[in-house]
Amino acid sequence: MACSKVMLGDFPELTYDIMQYFRNDIPTLHSCILVNRFWCQIVIPLLWKDPFSMKNPKNFHFIEIYLQKISEKDKTQLNRFSKYESFGHNHMTIENQLSKIINSQKNLKKIVIAHSKYIYGAYIFDTSIPLYNIIGGTNNTNPLKIIIFHKIDFRNILRLKEAFEQLSVLESIHILDCLIFNTNFIQQIIDLNKPFKLRSLFIRNEYVFRSEDEDKNLQIESLFQKFGDYLENIGFESIVNCELKYRVLEIISNYCKNIRFFDIYTTSIQKAHIVLDSVKIFEQNLNYLSISAFILYGKDDESMIELFLRLANVLPCKLEYLNLSCSTEITKSIWEVFLKNLKNIFIKKFLLKISILVNDILPYVKEYIIKENIAEYLAIRGYIEILVSENNVHQCRKDLFNMTDELKEFELYNIKVKEYNDLYIKAHEFIDEMY
Repeated sequence: MACSKVMLGDFPELTYDIMQYFRNDIPTLHSCILVNRFWCQIVIPLLWKDPFSMKNPKNFHFIEIYLQKISEKDKTQLNRFSKYESFGHNHMTIENQLSKIINSQKNLKKIVIAHSKYIYGAYIFDTSIPLYNIIGGTNNTNPLKIIIFHKIDFRNILRLKEAFEQLSVLESIHILDCLIFNTNFIQQIIDLNKPFKLRSLFIRNEYVFRSEDEDKNLQIESLFQKFGDYLENIGFESIVNCELKYRVLEIISNYCKNIRFFDIYTTSIQKAHIVLDSVKIFEQNLNYLSISAFILYGKDDESMIELFLRLANVLPCKLEYLNLSCSTEITKSIWEVFLKNLKNIFIKKFLLKISILVNDILPYVKEYIIKENIAEYLAIRGYIEILVSENNVHQCRKDLFNMTDELKEFELYNIKVKEYNDLYIKAHEFIDEMY
């Protein structure tokens, strides 16, 4: 019975954890894709996490075939470029050049340190390039106020403490999709003598975290206990380890009361209620909220109605941005209950991504969003039905924005309908614009 429930997706988080044990077993993952749609959604991100890993050398066969077909001229050129030993001596040059560029900018107040988007898995820094020598080893009058780290592996960053101690006027630090929990990063930050003004933390997946690791738990708690008052923006990648996600969320809810931007993905009704507990705690300052959900709830509408009612009740009375993205079919009756209970809330940008027909939810949108003047901007992405043949109806994705016949009524109430992607906020773009 338990096995069948896992197969059907009744225990999504348990299924997810089981799949982690197969993440390096490519044939097994390929087999899992064929089980059902739910398993497919879990397995595909694992397969695409590192498709050309050295653990799977078979994936490189296409390179061998390609090289056999190139011309002699190209082979000569390739041989010239393939003298890797000549690259090994360039790290110091890179470091020196970066340092010179930064030091030459006397009024440099903001810097973004990101990975190379052209080389998969490559980062700007490795163990031979200390961060201290690039941004810290200048002088005591360094004007740098904002640092944004994006997709950096902090296992390769040296002398963090010394670098940050040198930055006397630093106002905000933003860590977006970086590897930090399985490195010595946290301890270096805890050891700082100056405040570490961590304004943003968007967490990517780190598989090796385990809740029974007492030292790691204490370390994470110490970090937020010491510097949690500065944190304003928090987000979790969709496939972040559940233990890590909810342990960090618990700690943040205890120590970080100034959250303005909250972005999270949840996979069960029980975990969704934990998310709503945090929304309630953040209510005073919360201005941007994005909740994505993949919840399999069977035929029990009551539990989902209770969840959506609670969501409506914990939302702040005014939001700049609300994005609700549901990958499972939430029935139109549940959406009706939710929208009906938003009557005392104003949302400047309201986004809905649903897995039902747009026309099924439109009557309730018109009744409770338009007439109650709930939103200034609105985006809805769902499905429409297209008659392919006499007995064949096909469903395809559609934005309300593209349903021109429906837009006139919204215009009468001064509600601006936009495409979902136009209103959707990406974390790194938001941080770069706001700070």
